[in-house]
Amino acid sequence: MGNSKCIKTPKIILVPYPAQGHVTPMLKLASAFTDHGFEPVMVTPEFIHRRIISDIDPNSNISCISIEDGLEMDVARDFFSIEKAMETSMPTHLDGLVRKFNEHGEVVAFMVVDLLASWAIEVGHRRGVPVAGFWPAMLATYQLIAAIPDMVRTGLISETGSPQHPGPLCFLPNQPLLTTEDLPWLIGTPASRKARFKFWTRTLDRSRKLSWLLVSSFPKECIGHDKPQNVAGDQFVNCAYITEKWRIGVKINGFGEKEVEQGLRRVMEDREMNDKLTRLHEITSGGEASTAMMSNLTAFVDEFKEQTIGYPVKLSI
Repeated sequence: MGNSKCIKTPKIILVPYPAQGHVTPMLKLASAFTDHGFEPVMVTPEFIHRRIISDIDPNSNISCISIEDGLEMDVARDFFSIEKAMETSMPTHLDGLVRKFNEHGEVVAFMVVDLLASWAIEVGHRRGVPVAGFWPAMLATYQLIAAIPDMVRTGLISETGSPQHPGPLCFLPNQPLLTTEDLPWLIGTPASRKARFKFWTRTLDRSRKLSWLLVSSFPKECIGHDKPQNVAGDQFVNCAYITEKWRIGVKINGFGEKEVEQGLRRVMEDREMNDKLTRLHEITSGGEASTAMMSNLTAFVDEFKEQTIGYPVKLSI
């Protein structure tokens, strides 16, 4: 018998922003990629890896690999400490992982990178690996970030992100009313706001190098979770859509027991609101939505194969 060459399953490296609301939808995406002949590899810092590894089905064909974040154990994993880890420590470890795969003859077909983890885009390009961006939230939130250059050019905000003229924002048709006070970097002290704005502008600059952007691939994540999720960051845009556009929730102007109790009562007793929520859930989680999502994913894989010259294996669709 002649020797037969073993063709290894091509890998996809997926890099989410290390927060549960970003990891969960990327795991859903990873699962979908297995049906297209890929071996997904989810890469997260150790503190997130410990939280998710027990929930991964060992038969799912999804690998989870942790990398060091370079932070001391007693350092809180907040927005700014995570940003520091992503910009200083994690790129070296991800670069080493890609290099290790290459040295062992593993095919890294491409990377899927959460735009909030834009540091990984640079690693992919440096290693010659095609990169697709991932935006787990709704399109409107991405459009808000993408509009930063126009907001600076028209004088709505300064070059450091500070609102110059209070007023409405409109970037998509039929969107709820947003104002300059709803911008996602306007959280905390003035110094904190400037630092957050720098984070977003850097994210936007890096994302311009991407050939593909997967947006809101699993919209049911926007309206419900199988498990409680931690909220990390602002929810201004989500709040506007939920309370004004879709009218499936109420805005709570505080976290006291009385405010929460009143908000829950309004939601539970509003029959029309519950009917709208049920209809929206059917639209985003029904068969038609699933078919559309898988069709989009297949189109992305097909386009990837067409644009990637010399791709070494044949993928099954």
